[in-house]
Amino acid sequence: MGEGGEVYRNQEVVRRMTRLVAEGATMLAETCPVDGLPLFKLKSGDIVCPVHGKVWIVSSEAEAEEVEIDFIIRKVELQAAKKGLPAAQLG
Repeated sequence: MGEGGEVYRNQEVVRRMTRLVAEGATMLAETCPVDGLPLFKLKSGDIVCPVHGKVWIVSSEAEAEEVEIDFIIRKVELQAAKKGLPAAQLG
């Protein structure tokens, strides 16, 4: 049994999945590439793994590059915020 099967045994993960559905999330046919668990679409439109949080589903290399660039920008902004730099100094 793969890692996904092991994660399913963790009752906390099962509780998270149950809570997502109870809060109106939709279970998707797609699975998390890391642990094999089903992904959920929130009412906000975000797609999440019950273990890893927000994930992005991409259908092309170009989309993957866009997501990666966006992720890097967010990390830089987070680090700048931690150091107290205003966003205007980043650009």
